Amino acid sequence: MGGDEFGVLAEVQGSRGAGLLATKLARVLNESFAVGGRSVAQAASVGVALLSTVEGDLEVFTRAADSAMYAAKAHGRQQVRFHTEDMERELRDRLRLEELLAGALGRDELAAHYQPIFSLRRDCCTGYEALMRWTCPELQLDVVAEGVETRAQLDFLKGSDCARAQGYFLGRPVAESDL
Repeated sequence: MGGDEFGVLAEVQGSRGAGLLATKLARVLNESFAVGGRSVAQAASVGVALLSTVEGDLEVFTRAADSAMYAAKAHGRQQVRFHTEDMERELRDRLRLEELLAGALGRDELAAHYQPIFSLRRDCCTGYEALMRWTCPELQLDVVAEGVETRAQLDFLKGSDCARAQGYFLGRPVAESDL
């Protein structure tokens, strides 16, 4: 959980009881309050997971409630959302995707693709655009990822053709500070 998140474990009567508790909690959290003579308002989103609908340990249960909370945020602030089977499936798929991506470098499934960016005004190459392409045979997946998200990907770029191409397109050798 993040710094502005917390969990509540409660014994309630089924989904109806959980919904009533979540609605009351959201209503109280969404009331403005005074701090130093000023009124402060916040917008709380509530995610609900029921033990009867989530298979797994406490970590899996917490992630289920977290995914329900993010679904509530996605539908507008001050919402209450229950964890659903679809969310459970999406959660399992996302965790599997993260696991596969974490090992993609070691399996040589990531490749840098690049193209020059030309300035028509200056009639020269002013930079390049680089994309990471992930080919995952297990998922029969071919994904282009824009941007560098992880340190592992950055390390991959430093030793790749992409880095050498940057020097070519810029007309000078590539320095560590360029990456």
